[in-house]
Amino acid sequence: MRARLSIAVTAVVAAAVTAAFAAGCGGSSSGDAKAKACDARDDIQTQITKIQGVTTGATTLDGAKTALDQISKDLDTIATEAPKVTGDLSDQLKTANETFKKSVQETANSVTSAGSVTDAAAAVSAAGEQLAASYKSAFADVSC
Repeated sequence: MRARLSIAVTAVVAAAVTAAFAAGCGGSSSGDAKAKACDARDDIQTQITKIQGVTTGATTLDGAKTALDQISKDLDTIATEAPKVTGDLSDQLKTANETFKKSVQETANSVTSAGSVTDAAAAVSAAGEQLAASYKSAFADVSC
């Protein structure tokens, strides 16, 4: 009887330790936030590359618009997740995000003011280059 009780207690303790360990390994909200914010940062670069593809014909104007929309979503993700990140990275993400967001808004305004398809293509081409430079400048110090 005593052996059964000992085995039962051991099993309960082992289950509790395993459950606590599993809960701790599920990832912290700070770690999750960092991953989401850094993934969004990386995706912005991908979207800029797509916008730059307008000049080579690899991307259509609709594709460039879709890329700009995705950049806006990525910026929203960073704005949401950056405060949850610990350490200096949180401030780096917040600062870079605000700086780059202003550039995206200015760029979007210049593209939408183009009168013709030809003007729009030229504006998107210039926007791609401007966004690439702004991204590089804004996120240069962000080390994910």
